[in-house]
Amino acid sequence: MLGIIVTSYSALPNCIHHDLMLSALDKDNFKSIFLTTWEDKDFIQELSKNLKTPIAYLHGENGEVLNPGHHDGVYYMCASVVDEFKDCDYILHFHADNFIRDGIETIKKTYEYAKQNNIKVIGLPRQWLFDDDLKVNDKSIPFHFEFCMMEYNVWKNAFDLNRLNEYKQLALNNGHPSQQFEPCLYHGLVSNNININKDIYYLESIKELKERFGNEPVYYNFFFKNSGIFHYDETSLKHTNYTNTFRPWIM
Repeated sequence: MLGIIVTSYSALPNCIHHDLMLSALDKDNFKSIFLTTWEDKDFIQELSKNLKTPIAYLHGENGEVLNPGHHDGVYYMCASVVDEFKDCDYILHFHADNFIRDGIETIKKTYEYAKQNNIKVIGLPRQWLFDDDLKVNDKSIPFHFEFCMMEYNVWKNAFDLNRLNEYKQLALNNGHPSQQFEPCLYHGLVSNNININKDIYYLESIKELKERFGNEPVYYNFFFKNSGIFHYDETSLKHTNYTNTFRPWIM
């Protein structure tokens, strides 16, 4: 079974779209939830009444919504659902502001490929973190967490709250003083026997992305050609300089 987590830092503005898409999946083989740190508990509960996909959020000591901040919030959210998916062999995560050209077909094909080939981690490459030999040159995750799939045990071990401070210290020691989510997850993977250069399968060509964008970070508002995944950000789109790598709909 594949567990699917759709995360958002807001009130899940695209959840209706994703709810419709995910509802078409076979419930015997796929299990989905929305997950948020948005702090309007009443709104979350009201919204959940009108969706087929359940919504979860982080609880504080008094049952209120807990928001540990942007980067820690991601880690806490991912750790909070481990037991929800203990009957799954893989977990897929994507952000609510992602749109997938081929919808559930992409999800199903990615899942089947992972199972057939015993892939530990699948993602979209952050090509600027690779050198000219296409080897990772930075101790931060070399894939976009905005859409990735991991074996259940990889996910469970990487998102261990008891080790988060350890991963933060390792990030600090290795030149990431912000101790943000990406370098912490890097250490969460490496510390649990994931070989960053061998155990990750990419849905897009690193070489092709380097040819298109060089070593400039690419986050928002363009389609990944092969997978058809589009990570949308309205603020970034409105303030785009059309000469840089953030230009929308680039093909």
